[in-house]
Amino acid sequence: MTTPGEVTLTSDQTGNRELPLILSQLRMLPQHWWEGKDASGKLRDIAQSTLEAPMGSGPYKLASFDPSRTITYQRDPSYWGVNQPTRVGTNNFDQYKIEYFLDLSEQFEAFKGNQMACPSPRMVYLRAKNSTSSIRSRISCPPRSLTEPYTNPIGGDSTKLRENLRQALTLFNLADYTLDGTKLVDASGNPFTFEILVNGPTIEPIAANLVANLALIGVDVTVRSVDNPQYINRIRSQDYDVIYAGRSQSLFPGNEPRYFFGSASVDDESSQNYAGIADPGVDALINKVIGAKD
Repeated sequence: MTTPGEVTLTSDQTGNRELPLILSQLRMLPQHWWEGKDASGKLRDIAQSTLEAPMGSGPYKLASFDPSRTITYQRDPSYWGVNQPTRVGTNNFDQYKIEYFLDLSEQFEAFKGNQMACPSPRMVYLRAKNSTSSIRSRISCPPRSLTEPYTNPIGGDSTKLRENLRQALTLFNLADYTLDGTKLVDASGNPFTFEILVNGPTIEPIAANLVANLALIGVDVTVRSVDNPQYINRIRSQDYDVIYAGRSQSLFPGNEPRYFFGSASVDDESSQNYAGIADPGVDALINKVIGAKD
């Protein structure tokens, strides 16, 4: 604390224009409250979890909650910053409620029942291990990937599907995989196989579609559905070939790519570097994005 009511943070990084914005999001906590006692007379411990509603200074107060299920916030009519220039026109809802879904199937059913706006966007992540690592290490990135706009493959009919599979088979051939009858094998005759890990029946039809399509070019894919605790443990221990997961980024790329794609996060159990990317070239690109002037 520099002076009363003022906190100064310093960094050894230069050119990171988003970092001050991230630091400005840090919450200033009331020291006197956390060093005090709760209603039962027990001394509070900021390092421990609690179900006691903490003291805050925001536009909403905690109205009610059901642990691991829902939490409801009520707008505070006495909010001190209601007339501050950065707050005018914001915080317009009297109340809002957040529901948590630990089970993807329940989340999808809530979406179909019009109980939520939309599920999180999802993407497929392949982590290089076992058979998948050999092909990943031998397919080079075409130079045009860094100079031309990327376009997603387009599906929708059998003609487009055949073209996409033809391109996929070409990439396999570049990595020394060839078709031996109906099986895709490497130079030693080992088949290319991988497992799709899912945590419920919601994603199984999507995974089954991938299994059927990839079988057309000789790829042997299996699907393993596990319960949520086992799924979480396998993600944390990085014990999977392919998963179907989602994550979000800000409207402009900033520091989060280090957490998603950076080498420093590859062995962190809590990171979202699902693909297991640890490449100096990728790290250099991330630094360029973070330090970009426009």
